[in-house]
Amino acid sequence: MLAEYEGKRWDKRIFAKIIAACPAFEIDQSQAFGQLSLRWRDGAYTYTLTIATQLVNVIIDTAKIKDNNGSLFRGRYERDAERVEFLKDPSKAKAIADAINAFAKAKAALDAITASFGGYGKLVNATPLVTFACEEARAEAVPAGRK
Repeated sequence: MLAEYEGKRWDKRIFAKIIAACPAFEIDQSQAFGQLSLRWRDGAYTYTLTIATQLVNVIIDTAKIKDNNGSLFRGRYERDAERVEFLKDPSKAKAIADAINAFAKAKAALDAITASFGGYGKLVNATPLVTFACEEARAEAVPAGRK
């Protein structure tokens, strides 16, 4: 988004356009420690993007912004590269889709069963059932005589 303002001086109008373009986030501008930064929340996380290491006559330079915020950008590029590499193997994506579908079916079955428990729709404490299910699965996986 800042690329369209490359080389322009930072001002209130640019800040207002950024806020308008991202209505899902509460964005504020910080001028702490001699730096101009943007802060926003996404759920439980707060992010900070350093725009410049000065407070006056700030010219938007996206290359410098990427350098000043390596933890945000390098991580993103690494994740993108891993995602591309992962998707080159369709069997991995299918395995994940199959696991998600199996989970959805199992959750629906569990919800249907637990709906009858006292009308609450959910178990108050599922630990005994989970322990039982794990013991059953382990018993099936371990050959006889090797417990």
